[in-house]
Amino acid sequence: MDESSRISIPGVILAALLHDMEGHSGDLEGFLFGSTTRHVVDNVEDAELGVQEGKTRLGRPFSFYDQLGRVVPDQLRAFCADRPHHSLIGWFKFRRNTPPRLSARELEVHAQLCQLYQKELNKDRDLKHFGFVMGLFTSFKAAEIISYDYRFVQIDGERQMRPIQLEVINIEHSPQQEYASFAPVTDFSTTLSAALNPVRDSVKLMDNLFDASMRELKSVALEVHESTKEVRKLEREIEELKRSLGQATTPRPLNASFGN
Repeated sequence: MDESSRISIPGVILAALLHDMEGHSGDLEGFLFGSTTRHVVDNVEDAELGVQEGKTRLGRPFSFYDQLGRVVPDQLRAFCADRPHHSLIGWFKFRRNTPPRLSARELEVHAQLCQLYQKELNKDRDLKHFGFVMGLFTSFKAAEIISYDYRFVQIDGERQMRPIQLEVINIEHSPQQEYASFAPVTDFSTTLSAALNPVRDSVKLMDNLFDASMRELKSVALEVHESTKEVRKLEREIEELKRSLGQATTPRPLNASFGN
């Protein structure tokens, strides 16, 4: 991921998105559609602002991964096939009263979506190196005040989660221009990765030891099986020898005849 990567979203759309999320009683997941460009230069005056209208057919809710966190590719293929004129650029997760950190399941789902995106779902081949985006939204309610936290991340070339600069597009050349852009402050960065690396190494070492033990155990089990077959063969031979010896040592009756 290029360090200059950023996401631009109109403030009205962001506010509407947060409002819709808060209207749901539980957690919410969905996909992000948009456009990707290498360089964006906007010089829009108030007089040049236009109105664009777009319509997207919304299907029934569905789950694109199972209970184990495994992505179901067929669901995503069908979902994107129904929207040929929209570019899928990412997905989002909304939850309440939780820290704005990705869970282990969300990390795994995002990694699988990134692989599927690069192989099949990325329609803009000129931007094949553009990373799949994940948006994380959280809300906290205290008394009558609801606060929101949101951030967007990508997986970089080093397979680490990196925050993306978020630009909230406001009316250009206005006193509120400083509100337009800010750099994200993330709780999960290289510090978390550095803290998890020793744990990953220990888990990998334990997995390797377990695999080696299983291979050794299978080898011993095979030897025991072969030894058992040999023992049974010897037992059959012993039984046959016993029967042969028994027949050889059995005394035969004497047939004697006496004349008158």
